[in-house]
Amino acid sequence: MKFLQFLVIFFAVFYLVRLLFRALLPGLARMMVKKMGYKFSQQYQQSTHSSQPETRPEGEIRVEYIPPQQKEKVSASPKAGEFVDFEEVKVKKE
Repeated sequence: MKFLQFLVIFFAVFYLVRLLFRALLPGLARMMVKKMGYKFSQQYQQSTHSSQPETRPEGEIRVEYIPPQQKEKVSASPKAGEFVDFEEVKVKKE
């Protein structure tokens, strides 16, 4: 009997939650779309007002990005070990 009571309550709650989502979800989606549209329009207005071209004299150069300096490479690192020069030995064919 308890199991039957549990099933009835479970399905009643499930059905109620489903109805609530069907009723509330479209309204929430509309609110989100309006909010995103408002943010987009504000961002567009800010970008159009702030992107006025700068007047610079002709021939002036302005560097906007300077890459970071690279460290000089050490020719032989202390962990590399010892390097030995070698010569090729030619074998004579008889």
